[in-house]
Amino acid sequence: IKSCAVCTSDGHLYMWGDGEKLQLGLGESRRQSSSPYLLTALRDKVISQVACGRFHTLALSANREVFSWGANDHDQL
Repeated sequence: IKSCAVCTSDGHLYMWGDGEKLQLGLGESRRQSSSPYLLTALRDKVISQVACGRFHTLALSANREVFSWGANDHDQL
């Protein structure tokens, strides 16, 4: 598993898996997580959708804001 994400019914975003290209959004010091980890950078946002690419992640807030992180090798961000 490269990376996984889930947004909860109350709008929190959790990530886990292998984040070798920082696609977990957990920072440089935490590139792997074997269990779901709250993405604190977006804890004040209500996340309604999330999508994982091979080395990047996109999240959509209830206010229609788009957030992206991870690798940008092919301008995917």
